[in-house]
Amino acid sequence: MPLLQTFGEDSARDFGFADGNNLNTNSIPPLYPFNINTTLTFTAGTATGQNGPNLSQALSGLTSNASTSWASNTAFFNMTQNGYQLWTVPATGLYQIKAFGAPGASTNLVVGAGAIIQATVRLVQSGIVTILVGQYGQSSTSGGGGGGTFVTSGTNYTSSPLIIAGGGGGGLDGNGAYSIAGAQGQMNFTASNSADNSGIGGGNGGTGYGGTGSNNGWGGGGGGFYGSGTAAANAAGYGYSGAGSGFVNGATGGNTATSAYGGFGCGGGTHGNTGGGGAGGGYTGGGGSNQNQSPDNGGGGGSYIISSATNVSTSTGTWAGTSTFNGSTIINLNSYNGTYRGTLVNGSVTITRVS
Repeated sequence: MPLLQTFGEDSARDFGFADGNNLNTNSIPPLYPFNINTTLTFTAGTATGQNGPNLSQALSGLTSNASTSWASNTAFFNMTQNGYQLWTVPATGLYQIKAFGAPGASTNLVVGAGAIIQATVRLVQSGIVTILVGQYGQSSTSGGGGGGTFVTSGTNYTSSPLIIAGGGGGGLDGNGAYSIAGAQGQMNFTASNSADNSGIGGGNGGTGYGGTGSNNGWGGGGGGFYGSGTAAANAAGYGYSGAGSGFVNGATGGNTATSAYGGFGCGGGTHGNTGGGGAGGGYTGGGGSNQNQSPDNGGGGGSYIISSATNVSTSTGTWAGTSTFNGSTIINLNSYNGTYRGTLVNGSVTITRVS
């Protein structure tokens, strides 16, 4: 049975999302206890850095306002690729999804904060939702970009996006003010360039693909949904690329010659020391930055909202330059995941059953 169901019966028949028989889905019992207003939060558990959690770590980070005993059954919660958490929808209905991208780093502090995207979608019983939780960028002096957080319909690499919250770009500490708006996860399908424009958001294929690494420096491009970022120009001489892998390529954070890895979720890595900032991962990957610039942060990753979503809220109350989505006003959350020079935190996803 398909995962995502549209609201219009004709559309459902046309696109195969529903059988058109007008079944009363509320009369069908859930696969496991998951009442209306049940909230379930997915995290990376104890995982940090460029690689995602294993099943045990993901289970340890799963929280709810109801029992999660069902999660020990791999028919309902499983993982066949590290970091790609597979959740089986318990009942057909409306679900609110709130995704938090992870921040990029500098000297173990936040540079670019992760985007927060919230929306309501209709899911179908027994469908599989893949949740990939972004992890914050690592740093020595300069730091890697944060991973995007992905909620998709289907399994692992073959799934299609529902909600994605872009990760923030990393930077180099002590080089003056960062381009904070450019470093944050973006309220758009597109990603941002590095502050010095030496790395281009989505430059490795366009919207939905990876960003380019700095063309004269060290910061790697962030990965996108459909493809990876590219290496920074100077990285090869130090035995690394810094490029964040795309969602369909494993979403591993970019590597480094030091400890400045990109966060899991496609974040770009960098050299460390004075190596500029790695880019944020997301639906579209950000551009990596050069070193010794002011500002020198990597670009923030792009986000995604499926076109059929309702009740949309974002960090800024905007999406793609407008304040409405499907004719309704976007709610302003007035917050990102992380604050400039604040404590680094991983991303997360909270799903609430609405009906």
